[in-house]
Parts: sequence; C-alpha cells; structure tokens
Amino acid sequence: MKKVIFFTSLIIIFFLILTLVHFNRDQARPSSNPYGNLKISDASKKLLKDKNYDNVILPKELKQIKSTSGYVYFFSPLCIHCRYFTPLVNNTFNHQNIKIKKFNIYEFKDLAKTYNIQETPTVIYYKNGKEVKKIVGETDGKSLLKWIKS
Repeated sequence: MKKVIFFTSLIIIFFLILTLVHFNRDQARPSSNPYGNLKISDASKKLLKDKNYDNVILPKELKQIKSTSGYVYFFSPLCIHCRYFTPLVNNTFNHQNIKIKKFNIYEFKDLAKTYNIQETPTVIYYKNGKEVKKIVGETDGKSLLKWIKS
C-alpha cells in the first residue's frame, strides 16, 4: 500500500511540474510578440521570429515617439522592397548607434493617412512632435547614411 501511495504521489508531482512548465511557457510568449493579443496576418506572424523586425511598436508607442523625437521605420510584411531594405536600415542605424523603431503599417492601415505614409518602406525622423525629414522607398546604404547625417 505504501508503494502505491508513493508512486501516486510521484505521478501527481510530475503532472504538477508539467503543468507549471507549460503555463510559464505560454506566459512568456506575449513578451516576444509586440502585438500582444491582437489578431495579425500570417505575413506578420512570420516576422515575429525574424531579428530584422525587432523593436516593432504599436500605435500608442508611435504616437509617443511622434510627440517627442525619434526615427520610425514604416514597413509592410508583404513589401518586397522592405525585405531587402530592412537589414540595411538595421545595419546603418546600428553602426551610427541610433535607435530606430519599426511600425507595421500593414496591420494598421488606417494610420497610413494619419502619418502620411503613401508607400513602404518609409523612414521618418520626428522631433518635438513634427516630421523633420523623411525618406521613401528603398535606397542604398550611402544615401541612407547621408540622409541620417543631414
């Protein structure tokens, strides 16, 4: 009888540990997903694991950056030019030690007009609530660097 109680206790402990591990794993996912519980397209879901698309922000954060200052890269997961331009943007801004936030305009199409985004890729520098400079379309590294320094 003692053996049965012992093994039953082990099995219960084993299942409790599995439940805790599974629960903690599920809780960790939203932190790696900047969209939280929002329903997003399959194209955007694929980018969640792509390191080129880190620092993705939501409309609330975009509004904060626009009201202060900072660079924002507007992209769409379906934009072929964005796929080529994003690594260049990352490398150029990283080498200049400048932080840039990324905004997925595809998931928030209604904000394209609000932020005057007519095509992607687009990089905008905001300062004190105003758009200071903007670069639209894919460009080479030298042109991007020159634009950043201007």
